[in-house]
Amino acid sequence: MTYCANCGTPLDECNESQPVCPGCGDTLATECDADLEPADDLLTEASDDTYDGKDCPRGIRLQRELRTVCLQCGSTATGTSFLACTNLQCQATWRVNRCLVCKQPVDSRDPETPRCAKCGWLICASCLACNCPS
Repeated sequence: MTYCANCGTPLDECNESQPVCPGCGDTLATECDADLEPADDLLTEASDDTYDGKDCPRGIRLQRELRTVCLQCGSTATGTSFLACTNLQCQATWRVNRCLVCKQPVDSRDPETPRCAKCGWLICASCLACNCPS
């Protein structure tokens, strides 16, 4: 079971397509263990179009084997859609899912799939969909 770090609301499989907590609306503070503290997502500028380690996460959404790898410390993560680093010293959290429109992957660590400033959902790099009304 995943819990919102801000308000403690349980986030189960039904909440997976929502990038925000239904209890408080928090978009980043989710974790798999209620006694961990959340960390900000790692977003950095990239100079090319391919994944090149933690300093260049552009395109990481396309690397399935890296979806559960923490870019800050290299540890693995727990969770299905809201992921949390298992390294208690790191405590990074991030969001990995698929676009509800075109089913392409989205990852909060990838600068090509940023959060929408209006609705908080990750913007799909392929179809530019979020959760804002058309």
